[in-house]
Amino acid sequence: MTGWLNADGLTPHGFCLSWDPALMTAVVFGNAVISIAYFSLTVILVFAALAPRPAVPRWVYWSFATFIFCCGVSHVLDDLTLWYPIYRIQAAVLCITALVSVFAAVMPITIWATHEADRWRR
Repeated sequence: MTGWLNADGLTPHGFCLSWDPALMTAVVFGNAVISIAYFSLTVILVFAALAPRPAVPRWVYWSFATFIFCCGVSHVLDDLTLWYPIYRIQAAVLCITALVSVFAAVMPITIWATHEADRWRR
């Protein structure tokens, strides 16, 4: 596993941006603000999931909180790759985010279909 995480021979992403301070500042700022928003939404969803009587099943909150948290982590890693060539870690987080996002996208469809089926049975 450590060989897979080895960054030898890889160049930080800042090199691709020619270490342009204005461009790097814009990238870091954008990713940082997006990450803060994602992490704030995660906290809100966790508190909603822990409420005594949540509006929807708790697993809905947890799945969206996990998805949104993973999105925030991916933006943090986007910034870190400017200086550190941790592309394999970034790729692993992106794959995890992809799996979680598919679940979070399919889950509302399942809830809606179940609700519609119950409605037609009445």
